[in-house]
Amino acid sequence: MTQREPSDRRRSRRRRSARSDRLVDQILPLLRDAHPKVREKAAFTLGAIRDRRAVPELLARLRDRDIFVRRQAAESLGAIGDADAVEALIDALGDAEDTVGRAAAAALGKIGRPALAPLIAALADEDQSMQWACAEALGRIGDRRAVEPLLAALHSGSHETRRGAASALGDIGDRRAVEALMTLRDDSDKLVRITAARALGQIGDPRALELLLDDLRAADPTMRLQAARALGHIADAHALEPLIEALGDADPDVRAATAEALHRLTGT
Repeated sequence: MTQREPSDRRRSRRRRSARSDRLVDQILPLLRDAHPKVREKAAFTLGAIRDRRAVPELLARLRDRDIFVRRQAAESLGAIGDADAVEALIDALGDAEDTVGRAAAAALGKIGRPALAPLIAALADEDQSMQWACAEALGRIGDRRAVEPLLAALHSGSHETRRGAASALGDIGDRRAVEALMTLRDDSDKLVRITAARALGQIGDPRALELLLDDLRAADPTMRLQAARALGHIADAHALEPLIEALGDADPDVRAATAEALHRLTGT
């Protein structure tokens, strides 16, 4: 037999709901205030309340003339998590301001699987900033159905798109990406190479071991740092001696990452 909720608890819940309803009704008009700071704070508060009645007005604020209002509207729509916001948020990925696009990507990641198919479709957009933002959102969602489209994006002529796709593949953690990520070791863009090394560590597949051991001796200290971190995640005994040797690296960040990797590897 199901135990009934105590009456005082039900009354308290109804009071909180009524207060929330009144607050939403009072704040919604502020999204159209003449002052952008007021519109921004109203959007923030509505996102904190997470009432779906705010969605239509927040969608309208994605086209606000003020970038801070647009960014907050995207963040609040992500907090509310309503699938009705997906299409407008995908449009917002191409916002002229990167911070708005990033907020839209994060919001789509929070909404999750309802955004998956539209994001995969938008990943083929010719706009490079849109490609990057879609990749980031797909990484946040973490659904393996995005792996093949992201693998294709690794061949983009845009280094930002390649970096976003590599990062997303690392977040998803599917081993199908390992060989493609290994080919990015020779990418012309340093940040793509670094991101690929980090992604290989996240996936933790031993096929990347020799490549990462080479990176541990790279001239670039950031590359050595990422290699050390990745080797810690792979946790293969063959990396033990090279990591011990790397404790003497000239760069303190590399030494710190190596010490952490050895901790992971040895369990001490």
